Amino acid sequence: DQSVYMHLTDWVKFMLPLKINESKESYDNLFRLASFCYNNGISKHILHYAKILSTTKPLNIEYCSLLVNIYLQCDLPHEALKLINLALIKYPKNGTLITYLAKVYYYLDKKNIAMSCLFEGLLLNPNQADALCTYYSITYASNPTLCVNNLNLLSKLQGSFMPALLLAYLALRENNSTTAL
Repeated sequence: DQSVYMHLTDWVKFMLPLKINESKESYDNLFRLASFCYNNGISKHILHYAKILSTTKPLNIEYCSLLVNIYLQCDLPHEALKLINLALIKYPKNGTLITYLAKVYYYLDKKNIAMSCLFEGLLLNPNQADALCTYYSITYASNPTLCVNNLNLLSKLQGSFMPALLLAYLALRENNSTTAL
């Protein structure tokens, strides 16, 4: 088994066109390729094909989330906002989509709207680890009491477990093992 290592810029130049050609007939393959490009910070090279992907299959939450990230990585927040709003018509009470809406508003420097959307998304789905950590990191710095009160509220929602874990972490960080339990 031999591995070949290639610099990312060379991979984009030589391999990406081949991968696109191999993948453009398969939604799943193109989705994986778009994910790879996003995760490696090279979304601009897959943007055209990622947009095509959105027309080949009905819009789903997983694809919408990826395309929003790609749009933001390509500095196209208004395209991301249009896509999220379209998805919210189909899935109006989806915590993940509302959390991504918050991400777009935060990118657009509409922080109050973003935080409101973020909390709304967490009320619908309190176990979103990234959203919960984002909410905590922004809110705790400016208002720790509000943050802890809201985490307590979220931890009481049916099926919720991530807010309780975060509260336990905060208690342990303050050497309060009784509260952590």
